[in-house]
Amino acid sequence: MRPRNSSILPPGEGEVLKLGPPASGELIIRVDPVRTGSAFAMGTETLLPGAEIPVHKHLEQDEVLFIHKGQGRATLNERTMTVVHGAMLYVPRGAWHGLRNTGTGTLHMAWASAPPGMEAWFRDLARAGASPSTQVLQELAQRH
Repeated sequence: MRPRNSSILPPGEGEVLKLGPPASGELIIRVDPVRTGSAFAMGTETLLPGAEIPVHKHLEQDEVLFIHKGQGRATLNERTMTVVHGAMLYVPRGAWHGLRNTGTGTLHMAWASAPPGMEAWFRDLARAGASPSTQVLQELAQRH
């Protein structure tokens, strides 16, 4: 039986979101559970040189990050490590994690989360504008 709303997406196709500091770059939601009925969300993300995903945790989602271009420094609970092309991080729910682009070029990664929900956070973050205040970020974190 074929999955409901299955699709093949060419590179770069999906819902494109622009993110400002500190996670400056572009995020594309490629598997949207609202559209597909999937039990997970998936996408791609770029981080410009010096940009970072600050250390944070998800209370309800497990996440996988796959680095396919560039280099960075990842934090996973108490560990920090250099990540390059081919690195994959499994982040179980409740684990503190973050990622900084330490290279001179753009860092490219793919991400997946289950159950879905992170895609709504990304949409709200993109709507918050180029440099949301700490208060706005805290409000968004509480909502999600």
